[in-house]
Amino acid sequence: MAHHHVHQAQLQVLHLTVIMLLAIAAPAPAHADCGRDGVTINGSPDEHDEACAALGEVIGHFADGGLVIDLRVTIRFQPSVAIERDGDEAASPTSGEPRLASGFYHVARREIWMTRSTSVWAHRRRPWNLPWDRPLALSILKHEIVHAIIYQLLGADHRKLPRAWHEALAYAVQIELMDPDLRARVLAQYPHREAFSSTLHVNDIVYGIDPDSFAVAAYWAYVQGGRMAFLRRAIGFQLEMIDMDHMPP
Repeated sequence: MAHHHVHQAQLQVLHLTVIMLLAIAAPAPAHADCGRDGVTINGSPDEHDEACAALGEVIGHFADGGLVIDLRVTIRFQPSVAIERDGDEAASPTSGEPRLASGFYHVARREIWMTRSTSVWAHRRRPWNLPWDRPLALSILKHEIVHAIIYQLLGADHRKLPRAWHEALAYAVQIELMDPDLRARVLAQYPHREAFSSTLHVNDIVYGIDPDSFAVAAYWAYVQGGRMAFLRRAIGFQLEMIDMDHMPP
């Protein structure tokens, strides 16, 4: 009888051991912020909530235009952000100083690096000659989310869309999704700026001369082109485009 009890005890120990081993071997559930698989937010509780709201707004905007996506991205809020060339490799300026930016989408890592709205450094920035504040920082986060969505939608074809077009579309949706008061203040900085007279004007030279003016022209082109219908044509390469990276020397 004692032997029977010992045998039962051994079986129970074996059973518990198997359960523990299975628990250790089982993959951990994927982290999902904002109730979205594949989304991770690294920031304060307020930044987490703002990022979730921004993600929902931008993803919803694309979905309303028929572009539904299961976005996979990590958003990291940081005191400052150093730009990397093309999102694939670290920039190496001759001065040795990093190129700081408000926000940046790292293509290879599928990560958005976002400067905190409370950053001391960021308060020296004045996009569209406006003071840096939370609404403006939030709109820049939406700009980077648009980049992430477009890169994911295009997949391996993302390099076929010229760099200036990536920026034009991100700016257009950014301004479209701004709080109405902020959008009015942005557009008031360039009251005479109209849509590009030709989509060939969406290029690195025009962008580099005045990115803020370029952004406003991109927004008006987006509005006049039917908003998401315009964006769909752009990422479908159905518009005239010029890629300055592939111009003959």
